[in-house]
Amino acid sequence: MKFSPKTKAATVTSILTIFFAGVLVVEKIDLLDALPFILFYVMLLLHTYYSIRNFSEIPYEDVKTLFVDGVLVCFYVIMVLCMGDPVFFCILLSTFFVLAALKYVILLGHTEYVSSLKRKIIIDAMGAILGLVTLFVMYAGYVTVGWWFLVSVYLIATVYCFLISPLYTLER
Repeated sequence: MKFSPKTKAATVTSILTIFFAGVLVVEKIDLLDALPFILFYVMLLLHTYYSIRNFSEIPYEDVKTLFVDGVLVCFYVIMVLCMGDPVFFCILLSTFFVLAALKYVILLGHTEYVSSLKRKIIIDAMGAILGLVTLFVMYAGYVTVGWWFLVSVYLIATVYCFLISPLYTLER
């Protein structure tokens, strides 16, 4: 059964959101302490919805892209489960963005939307760099500063990708 891009995006994002909310409730997470992580993850889910909705329009699927999609879903889950370990979270986040970029590299040779894919690859690479910079800030002992740095930069990137130079459009 083939789902529309909107249905696929809504389903995946809803499942991840419910899981995220469930972990916050079951683990009795202090929402104030976890606020930077919560803000970041909500923005990540927003990007996820639009990314799936937009790039699912590209009709190419193979074992490699499906495998990367599966691994990315696992990363979403693991990132939530390790929100209390900021250093490990940053390692996961950087790896997550590298894998996301890899998926779009795989798609490059199979679509005419090369411009959109190249832009997405660059944005994902920048996400990986953001994760690494945040890792170094946190590893240096500035965990709270690192969280807020991550959230602030990602918020600026989100505004840029949605309002200034829309990322989630397919261009040849």
